[in-house]
Amino acid sequence: MQVREGGGREKYENCACGDERAGRDRPREGVEEDRRTGGRADTEAGDEPAGERRLEPPAPVVHEPRERDERPDRGDRDAREEDVERRRPGAGLLAERGEREHGGRRGGGQREHPLVEHGHGGIRFVAAPGVPPLPSPENDGERRTMAGVKLTWLGHAAFRVEAPSGRRIYVDPWLENPKCPEGEREPERVDLIALTHGHDDHVGQTVELAQRFGCPVYAQVELRGWLAGQGLTEDATQAMNKGGTVDVGGITITMTDANHSSSAFENGSPVYLGEAAGLVIGLEGATTIYFAGDTNVFGDMELIGRLYEPDLAVLPIGDHYTMGPKEAALAAELLGAKRMVPCHYGTFPLLTGTPDACRERISGCEVLAPEPGETIEL
Repeated sequence: MQVREGGGREKYENCACGDERAGRDRPREGVEEDRRTGGRADTEAGDEPAGERRLEPPAPVVHEPRERDERPDRGDRDAREEDVERRRPGAGLLAERGEREHGGRRGGGQREHPLVEHGHGGIRFVAAPGVPPLPSPENDGERRTMAGVKLTWLGHAAFRVEAPSGRRIYVDPWLENPKCPEGEREPERVDLIALTHGHDDHVGQTVELAQRFGCPVYAQVELRGWLAGQGLTEDATQAMNKGGTVDVGGITITMTDANHSSSAFENGSPVYLGEAAGLVIGLEGATTIYFAGDTNVFGDMELIGRLYEPDLAVLPIGDHYTMGPKEAALAAELLGAKRMVPCHYGTFPLLTGTPDACRERISGCEVLAPEPGETIEL
């Protein structure tokens, strides 16, 4: 990781809970035979039960469920235990991830995403028409020749992210905030804008930048609809909601939950703009960054960590309007983040949280605190 000054320019089964009588109505000779053969009288030693397959490379087996008819000595109690294991939170997700990462078969009826390729190495996003092709995951040498992901803090909660392809994403571009360097207030290029919520210290210069550069703006459906009334064109493909993901030529944006409000003031009265959200941005298969937006810590951050496994978490620490350092330290722990960048602090006297206060409370996570205008190269 390198930190350097940027300026925005080149220098810069089926729960088969069977009949409860199944175990005790069976002939005793069948039970005795099962005891001698370990419950697999009809299976040769070394054979795998039907429906199972061995993953390569082999991994330690914690649970190896088998078909009910292959363990005739087990009764209803074991079937219930097996059902509980299948239904535990995340079990289906982990099984699906295992099939995907190890080249497992895809079930009938699964829709093929136009920007996803399936191969020996699992899945990867591919570029949309007109976008330069992405390097193959199988070609490590090609991947190493790509530029790294660059993250530049522009003060408050505004960030510029540069993808390996060179495309520039602006998150919550309030570029008139008092901490934004003068040289960053007039971007030379904007390829995509993503918003966490509708407060003016996050929407900032979104409309002006989108009109100037003709770039898409991704935001929650109510906020995106309101922006259409402020000068943007309506576009349902850019109006998202929580749990949804869009893919822009290999740059993925997933909207997550956040604990905050979202509104704008018109004629002195607040206008409802949906709910605040977080954003998980995947950068052409190279890096995944989680922008929490304005939020308090909440327990489902652990789910965000399990689902999306962000390489870097961008968390507010200023207190008063968002969580402070104490809560941010817990958020990093719940996310399982190895690195975090604090934001939403120091802009106004009310925002008292500091990176040092985070470092005092956090363990197992590196706190990176660039100055406004500095670039972290990931």
